[in-house]
Amino acid sequence: MKKSMKFFGIIAVVVVIGFLAGCTTTNLKSNLAGEYNMIPKIAGKDFNVIGLVSVSATEKTVVTPLHLTKDITGERVTFDLLLQEAKKLYPDVSDIINVRIDRVDQSKRSVFDFFTGYDRTIQYFGNALAVKYTTALEEVRDPLKGKTGQLPDGESGGGLLGALGGLFDGLLGK
Repeated sequence: MKKSMKFFGIIAVVVVIGFLAGCTTTNLKSNLAGEYNMIPKIAGKDFNVIGLVSVSATEKTVVTPLHLTKDITGERVTFDLLLQEAKKLYPDVSDIINVRIDRVDQSKRSVFDFFTGYDRTIQYFGNALAVKYTTALEEVRDPLKGKTGQLPDGESGGGLLGALGGLFDGLLGK
């Protein structure tokens, strides 16, 4: 009986230490360590929609038996391809927004494709809005509304030591 109680006590201590080590809370609003989180305020831009840009492309892949060679022909629709098409259609375009690229796989696959080889045909469709920026808006929005502007002090450690330190500080009234 004493052995089972001792075993249960050891398991309970391990579980408590596991909870203390694994359940630390991070305040994400003040977690500003690193320069990548120091995002400046973003000025909005006013724009006029010039028109719709649509592009389609086909990519064909031929794979030989046992995947000895793979031949890819054609092209895919990319952001750059949509932007080039927008510049052809509308010479005074500033940018494209609301980009959507759809992919339709028109090929059929089987279990034996590795041994027999296969052909794959993929059709791509891309749409976007071509816009012309006019002026920057007067209002400026802050992307990090909860930001306090101060970096953490680094005194509170993470993991088991930080959890135990916080526990002892709470018990001692610090």
